[in-house]
Amino acid sequence: MPCDVMGFVQTKGSLARGFLMLQLCDGQIDPGYQGKVTFEIVNLSEFYYSLVPGMAVARLFILELSEEVEPYKGRYQNASKPTAMTGEPRE
Repeated sequence: MPCDVMGFVQTKGSLARGFLMLQLCDGQIDPGYQGKVTFEIVNLSEFYYSLVPGMAVARLFILELSEEVEPYKGRYQNASKPTAMTGEPRE
């Protein structure tokens, strides 16, 4: 993602109408992020769905920023696969 844009992902309407929800763990793709994007799909219905590889499940919206910002430098930069959080759970 270039440093002058950011991305938002939204569930395809056809899936959303079936009460499937796709979300990014953080809600957006930060400017300067490089790597694979991790998202989750949640079924909020009582029905079973079959998703197949290559199926369109979401749309990516790119928003142009008014100026370039510092690139993302977090721990998920250059992720090559879904990455879970680490650390101790809160009590």
